[in-house]
Amino acid sequence: MSGRFWLITVLTLIVVLLIGNKFIIPHFQSQPPDQILNTNQTTLTIADTTLNIEIADEPSEIQQGLSGRPALAPNAGMLFILSAKRIPTFWMKDMRIALDFIWIDGDRVVDITENIPPPASGTTDLQLLTYSPLVPVTKVLEVNAGFISSHQISIGDKVKIN
Repeated sequence: MSGRFWLITVLTLIVVLLIGNKFIIPHFQSQPPDQILNTNQTTLTIADTTLNIEIADEPSEIQQGLSGRPALAPNAGMLFILSAKRIPTFWMKDMRIALDFIWIDGDRVVDITENIPPPASGTTDLQLLTYSPLVPVTKVLEVNAGFISSHQISIGDKVKIN
């Protein structure tokens, strides 16, 4: 095969890669900031409020959590389902939004932690604050800061995964 054939082939490949990189790849990478990204989704009702949730039940999903997300829809959240009843420790590593934590045992709210801010820029992992419930739990629901107050969520409220 001639050098010209290879030159045309290589140039065609470069053009295809550039077009794919400019138009195709960003389409898959850029999603609305409030879109739930995990395919493991459902709804959850707490007290009289129903919200869309993303379920994190795999270790990698639990570790990632909502880290790096620029926003969370008003009636959305992430439900962490723990492998055993325990007192977990959560932190706000790489978080960009403030959160409320709703600590759940079985089908009841057993503790709440409100208005947890994202860490300040430059905060090292060793400087990050940690958050835990006062009693063992089986689930943790993370929602936008202010959700607990605005929806009057309180200890003892019933939680139902729909």
